[in-house]
Amino acid sequence: MQGNLSRRRLKDGPGIERPEPRASARADAAMSGMGPGTPGFARDYCPMRDYGEGEHGQAAVSPWHPERDTGKLLLAHATRKTPSKMRRLGGFHMQDITEHLVELIKSASTDLGPDVQNALSTAVETEEKDSAAQGALLTILDNVEMSRKTGRPICQDTGTPIFYVWYPVGVSQLQIRKQVKAAVRIATEKTYLRPNAVEALSGKNSGDNTGEDFPTIHFDEWEHDYVKVGLMLKGGGSENCGAQYSVPSQDFPAARDITGVRKAVLDAACKAQGLGCAPGILGVGIGGDRATSMIKAKEQLFRRLTDSNEDAELDAMEKRLHREINELGIGPMGFGGKTTVLGVKMAQLHRVPASFFVSIAYMCWADRRKLLTIKNGSVTIEAP
Repeated sequence: MQGNLSRRRLKDGPGIERPEPRASARADAAMSGMGPGTPGFARDYCPMRDYGEGEHGQAAVSPWHPERDTGKLLLAHATRKTPSKMRRLGGFHMQDITEHLVELIKSASTDLGPDVQNALSTAVETEEKDSAAQGALLTILDNVEMSRKTGRPICQDTGTPIFYVWYPVGVSQLQIRKQVKAAVRIATEKTYLRPNAVEALSGKNSGDNTGEDFPTIHFDEWEHDYVKVGLMLKGGGSENCGAQYSVPSQDFPAARDITGVRKAVLDAACKAQGLGCAPGILGVGIGGDRATSMIKAKEQLFRRLTDSNEDAELDAMEKRLHREINELGIGPMGFGGKTTVLGVKMAQLHRVPASFFVSIAYMCWADRRKLLTIKNGSVTIEAP
């Protein structure tokens, strides 16, 4: 190599040297589709690899290989990390996690989180003694304990399995997707899940809870060096009670502000009555488009019932709506009473000026969600 280019010795292989100023240019070339067959590629983008001494005391060199090196160059271009940092991020060894995913499904299906169970227990004390509302809550709590002891589903409708996967650089989405589907099939065979996946038009059941985009899987790459998988089991009855409003709405007069959001949530809760197996939990997504608004609403159902919103305005509205909805008198299973919802959780997204969507994801009392974490060789499954 000639010229004034400064050189550095990388740590990703013995004797490898590259010109410092070319890294960004090589990544740009890779992303633009430029390759060895493109005129000027070798002159402008090909560094040389040093593999020891060749003839006449000169270095034996090998040109940059696109299949071998493109990933590292794109990662360097995107993250501007040092090679050692790049290796740390991409160094997670992805094992087969199918059996752990099966246990995650079992835990979500059979073991209700402590925050939800505690909220139900508190609700028993607020309802009138020997009322239908109190009786419904006591039956629910008995069911929760029986399910935990026997390892059987909390509810016969195990719903749509919705997975959220957070993973480091270098982990294959394709492999995780295959393992998630394999785990769902096994869990269905073990009766942790009811066969719920049916073809949209014919209604034909696949028999193993897999099908076209079923189960639902959301992927999110992050900079941590471990994998986390969240699972929510979303029952059909509660899903049918979800709602989305384009504000101002034909259902009620409202402005595009927090007051309009409040009116939308109250309208949805009133229309749901007891059909969603109350007491429910409401996740609310404000803004975005029609799709992202509802996705954000469902993400709120992973939050602990006892947490506080970092946004002070939304935190105040969550508490206000929790109180106001319980004052509607709908009560557990629609029997009347003081406990219509166990919590309201809200989040907002940026939106285009022309649209103002408010999406409400209704979850029944069986807010079945768990988190699987695989880190430093250890595996944990816990409630959020």
